[in-house]
Amino acid sequence: MQSQPYLTDAHILPPLLCPIATWSGSRTTPWLGERLMRSLYLFALLGFVACGGDNGTGPGSTSVDGVWSASLSNLSGGGVSCSSTAPTQLTLNQTGSTFSGSYTGGELTCSGPGGTFSEPVGSGSVINGQINGNSLSFDLDTPDFHQTGTVSGNSLSGTAQWRIDFGAPTGVVTLNGNWGAAKQ
Repeated sequence: MQSQPYLTDAHILPPLLCPIATWSGSRTTPWLGERLMRSLYLFALLGFVACGGDNGTGPGSTSVDGVWSASLSNLSGGGVSCSSTAPTQLTLNQTGSTFSGSYTGGELTCSGPGGTFSEPVGSGSVINGQINGNSLSFDLDTPDFHQTGTVSGNSLSGTAQWRIDFGAPTGVVTLNGNWGAAKQ
């Protein structure tokens, strides 16, 4: 009885991996399995490198870890205008797509119906930090002091929305403006 030609195991694989696969009476050539294993190893290695290794951040991930010197400008609303007259230090610690930290120092000068005054920013906690690609958002102590923005290398920038009670005669005001930070 004559053996019938059959499709080898190699025929179910893409032609790129097995260009010599043909109809034959034998299962496959001896070096085909070795070649296939090398190809699969290469694809696995390329996939590992393309995914950024094993740190889970992937290629091009953005980090805000570190110490930043931040300032505010053109915060205004309700007849009040404020800007930083001394930078505030942000110390940020990132884990995956979230971050937290602390802030300290700085001074804010405001002008409004009650006159012009300067107050130290003080110190506190950076909370609710989220990073997605190069976009970020965070709060200083409470959501009443909210920042959104972008990361570009060693700088951060964006918009700020602060809700401040200035007392009489101004009362509670929501200020909108800009902020920026440079990595130290």
